[in-house]
Order: sequence, then structure tokens, then C-alpha cells
Amino acid sequence: MWFLLLLAAARTASAMQFRVSRSAAAYGTSTCTNWQESTVSAVVGRQALSLLIDTGSTALIVAATGCTTCGVAPLWNTANGGVSTSLLTGGSFGDGSNRWTGAVYLTNVSLGTGGLPPTRMRVAAVTAQQGGAPFQANARCTSGQYTYQGILGLGPPANSWVPNTDSWLAKAGIPAFAVSQCSATTGALFFSDFPSTEKYTPASETAYYSVTLNTVSTSASQPVRTSVTATLVDTGTTVNMLAGSAFGSVVRALDARNAVSPVLGASASAFLTGSFCLGSTSPLPAVVAHLNQRLPSLKLSFAGGMTLTAPAVGGWLEAYADSRGRSVVCPALVQSIISQNVLGWPFLSVFTVVFNSTSVGFGAPRGGC
Repeated sequence: MWFLLLLAAARTASAMQFRVSRSAAAYGTSTCTNWQESTVSAVVGRQALSLLIDTGSTALIVAATGCTTCGVAPLWNTANGGVSTSLLTGGSFGDGSNRWTGAVYLTNVSLGTGGLPPTRMRVAAVTAQQGGAPFQANARCTSGQYTYQGILGLGPPANSWVPNTDSWLAKAGIPAFAVSQCSATTGALFFSDFPSTEKYTPASETAYYSVTLNTVSTSASQPVRTSVTATLVDTGTTVNMLAGSAFGSVVRALDARNAVSPVLGASASAFLTGSFCLGSTSPLPAVVAHLNQRLPSLKLSFAGGMTLTAPAVGGWLEAYADSRGRSVVCPALVQSIISQNVLGWPFLSVFTVVFNSTSVGFGAPRGGC
């Protein structure tokens, strides 16, 4: 039995906590519930913070003391190990309307508990933002804590676009890394001893990891060539986006055989373009299994011959348990707001994803890691 939830009200659940390891050994647990984001614990200067893992940006930015518009807590106190460079910086997120400004500080950054040494680098201390990003006041754990107070940009270090800041990857000497969801609430961030992946596609290094998407389809339809092929692989985006005619093609394919309405109580077009989520009192694993069994999957083919199939939850739906223990199902596929496709965290969470300077690899997730 489903009940309706307004989209804005439903999406207040929290992020998945990621642990860092140079090997495939050390991981931890989290009190957070994942629906949209992946975070990692860190110490910036001498202060513990939570950072959003973002392959769509290149700098390390933190909400700092004095930022009355950041809307998160705790704010980084620059006196806790920060040395002023007297330099200013700034940037934007999303479609460019979400802008931020700040000052540059030199400090030590330590990630997780996996044995990585501290990295000395220039970080952006954000003092003002507009447009509701990069920091979101409603992104909280079920305990009431904010899911992140900073953003760890893991985009291609050779193309850093934030003035006067450093790339953590470059300063730490990390040539490649992998992310993998381990359970419903935990994940792993690898910097060596990567889990084996089965398929790779070439990636171009602009300011992002960009791959070429050739066709889209569902498990119940024929592949359709995309009108826009450029596709960002971005752990920091909370939905999957299809640009041009691809989104409409997928929606029509989902509705063609009337497979969605009997399960969701609404057509795919109504659900994916609406402003509501569905709630259920059934346990989350049972809900996910039911949806993946009854609903079509999403199939994408890329340059180099790589083809990936994501189940309904991950491909075009996302599901999580809210603070009341209810299972919540929301749209995870939208019409792109930029002139590119985006593989966001819902799609990426289905796989182990390896990022390097020439390609992006996808393999089976490491359950229980």
C-alpha cells in the first residue's frame, strides 16, 4: 500500500557515510540513511567535518565561520589550523545560478581512518552563498545532524576551475580512485587495491569526467540513439539527468506497455515529472526487491562498446528509509537542466565506479565491504 508524500517534504533523509582505505580492509558504519549523497569523514585543520564526495568539482570547499547563508553546522573555524593566504575565491554549482564566495586558507586535510597521511593544501572557506547551494540546510541525518559541511572535489585535477585553490587528488598524489556502495548505509572510497571492474569507457578530462552515451533504452524497449552524447559522471549530483530527446524516449518506453501504473499507481510520465514521492510501511529491502522485479530496468550504451543495465531503483527511481522508518520512493531520472547528460549518485550507487585520467570503469558493487 502506497501513500503520497510531497517531494520537498520527503527528501529530508541523509547521506551515505563513506570510509577511506588504501586497501580493501578498513571500513566503518554510519547512523545516516542514504538516498541522495555520499559523504566521507575528514579533519580539516584541527576540526572534524563531513565532506560530500563530488567528482563534478575540483576543489575542497568548506562552510566557514561567518557564513550566515550556508545553513549548515558546524561551520569551520579557520582559527582551527587554517593559515590565511590573503587570497579570495568563488564559483558556482548546478546551472550556474548557485554561486558562492570565500577566502583561501592553507591547512592540513585528513580523510577517513584508512591510513592516508595528512595533505597540506589550499582550501576555500565559504563565507557567502546564494541560490541554496553548495550547502543545503535540509540535508540532515535522521539524528538531526547535517550530512556535510564541505565538498571534496575529486574532479580531474589538471582542470581545476576554482581560483587560488588546490586539488586534493594532485596534492595527495592520487592518480585514480574508486567508490562503491557496501550496504544500505555505508560505502568505501578506494585509493589503491581497487575492486575489479568489468567494463570501461573512455573519459575526456575537461573540468569533469565526461563519457559518451550513445543509446538509451529500457528492458522492455529497443535502444534509441541519444541526441546529446556528452555525459558527466558525477557523484555529487542527486539525480540522473538525460538531455535532449533521451528523457522523453525513456518515459515513453516505460509507459508503452502499461507496466508502471499497476505498480506505482501512476504512469511513468506523471511520476517522473510530478512533485511527489510514494511512501510505504513495508521494509525497504522488500520494497526495493518488489520494484526491481516488477518494473523495467534502464539500459545505457557508451563509446568503446560498454553497456550498463541499472535496475529500476537506481536507474530511474531512488528508495530510502526516512526518520520514521517508512520506505520512500522518489523519481531519480529527470530532464537535464544543462546541455549534457548526468549519471548522478542514484545510478552510480548500483556499481563500483573507478575514475582515472583516461577512462571510467564500472563493475559489480562490493556488498558488505
